[in-house]
Amino acid sequence: MHVNKIILLGVAASCFIYQPAAFALEPNLSTKEEITDAPGQKRRDSSYERAFQETVINTDPYSGETKITGPTVAVKIESPAQYLVYPYYGGKVYGYKYKVRAFGQASSRTIVEAVQVYIRVLVANDWADLNSAYRNGKSLNFTKINKQKVPCKGCVVFEDFGIHMSLSEFQNMISEPHFDFKAKGIGGEVIIKIPQSYIKGFLAAMDEKEAE
Repeated sequence: MHVNKIILLGVAASCFIYQPAAFALEPNLSTKEEITDAPGQKRRDSSYERAFQETVINTDPYSGETKITGPTVAVKIESPAQYLVYPYYGGKVYGYKYKVRAFGQASSRTIVEAVQVYIRVLVANDWADLNSAYRNGKSLNFTKINKQKVPCKGCVVFEDFGIHMSLSEFQNMISEPHFDFKAKGIGGEVIIKIPQSYIKGFLAAMDEKEAE
């Protein structure tokens, strides 16, 4: 239900217009973020406990925009079956990192308007140019975010992208062992898996911190 605010113009009460109350700002799903690893083996920890404890909520006191961010998890691809590199283009996809971020507008409670799985894919030698993602025969809402070459002899590059969905769609993922999908590009493709434990921990942290 939208509440209208009446604004009087001039002196006469008959001279007025109806102006809808301000809506929440649209989240920028293409905003680049740092992907910071935790030390040691913790960087690969996707447990409920870590996701619950390290998920943070930040609210802009001026705009009321709220962002909820989960911890970064690093995944090393061990099996060649998990990636495919086209022989005429691209390099070897050897790992990826992910975190979840949610966007909303603060009121008495945070109203989450969008959830995005933020992915960084690490590729050796050349770009995979990832541009789409698929799950269960359907395309996902894919957003390119950033691509960058790391200065080193091995010419390691990384590509950042996001998979955007509603909160209810994200919540439905807890009924499955993991949220998995395939990202495809001109130079290769990679299968991404976000375990159920991480998703449950993120949602539990979000609920608890909203209630505070």
